[in-house]
Amino acid sequence: MPLPSWLRACAFWKRPAVVTAPRPAAIEPTQIALGTVFTPSTPAMQSYVPRPTPEYDLKSALGQVGTQIVVFGESGAGKSSLAIRVLADVGRKYVITRCTSDMSYDDVLRSAFHQLNVITPTGERRTDDRHVGAKGGVPSIVEGSLDWTVGQEKDFSPVVAAPVTAEYLAQQMGRREMTWIIEDFHKVDRKTKTSLSHALKVFSDSSTSYPKTAIIVLGAADTSTEVWGSPANM
Repeated sequence: MPLPSWLRACAFWKRPAVVTAPRPAAIEPTQIALGTVFTPSTPAMQSYVPRPTPEYDLKSALGQVGTQIVVFGESGAGKSSLAIRVLADVGRKYVITRCTSDMSYDDVLRSAFHQLNVITPTGERRTDDRHVGAKGGVPSIVEGSLDWTVGQEKDFSPVVAAPVTAEYLAQQMGRREMTWIIEDFHKVDRKTKTSLSHALKVFSDSSTSYPKTAIIVLGAADTSTEVWGSPANM
């Protein structure tokens, strides 16, 4: 099934091949914590291996305003590391939602809202601040003063207390010029995938106002169709 024009698929199949390089001479040993290099379950930082072709493809897709991106390939190939490295190279901020099999569409949206720490006014209350001060001493006359400030303060609560929509999320991320990375998309059920395909279309439509905001979907699969499961509006 062909993908819509606003969706770009980037194949990223295999783990990088191991290449044996000549052993350099006279190098002073450096102590590096194993946990910072061997990171099979998290994006690689120090041990990242450049992949010129996938990096170019992803940068090219990010440069096309309105394009939403699907990166697919086998598990552990480095899709997350690729996305994070490329976003750093082009100077874009991001939030990451890591999907699990029991997450609903609302759960996925709320994950992004929580990371944005978006708050919205829910009401106002009247405040009266009074301060009484005095100076002098007995038996002298006491000189008194009274300060009285009347104003209003706003009550705030997390935006997740209000209806959560893809339209509002696109607006909030757009104002911050942020990209949304959705990891392990293949794990969610068909209903959630169908709803999230609508979210991608919303982000695409919002690109006229927010050209530096996009969604990057990461999924362990051999084809982009396997990632999406061919939802109805894709």
